[in-house]
Amino acid sequence: NTLVWFFSDNGATREGSNGALRGFKASYWEGGHRVPSIAAMPGRIAPGSTSEAITSTLDVMPTVLAMAGGAAHPDLPFDGIDVGPVLFDGEETPPRQLFWSSAGQFWRGAAVRDGRYKLVIDRRTQREAAAEGEEVVDPVPMLFDLEADLGETTDLAADEPQRVEEMMAALARWREDVGAPVQ
Repeated sequence: NTLVWFFSDNGATREGSNGALRGFKASYWEGGHRVPSIAAMPGRIAPGSTSEAITSTLDVMPTVLAMAGGAAHPDLPFDGIDVGPVLFDGEETPPRQLFWSSAGQFWRGAAVRDGRYKLVIDRRTQREAAAEGEEVVDPVPMLFDLEADLGETTDLAADEPQRVEEMMAALARWREDVGAPVQ
């Protein structure tokens, strides 16, 4: 009855390689946070099974608590969800939005993941961008279809203004809910 669960909290460092993924540790590009997870539990998780489900380290506590028969206090909800059905039954995660926001040393901006789409607001300084060989002109929202463009190379924001507006509104609601600063 023991779950062994390995995961990482971020992608490679700036000097490392994330393959075709854009970005690095501490960024909101896929190369900054898309990492594998490996789980094993004899009798509960089929050996060799795989999943493309989107999970987060935020899901660990709700999952382990549910496995132990507990539940979150109604006044203190978790940011994550119970992903037991993903681990044990091969289900997909339910539709949800994931949010990132930082005013940190290495990356300033925010991102929203909603299904196949990801909105990124990059607020790096010119110096920070130059370290990656990029140039930041304006911190405008960028939209990517991760199913078609995992490397986040084609900005669809101009083609999908309604989706950008909806995701920006969701980000504003989330920031208000958690008290995240606007960079």
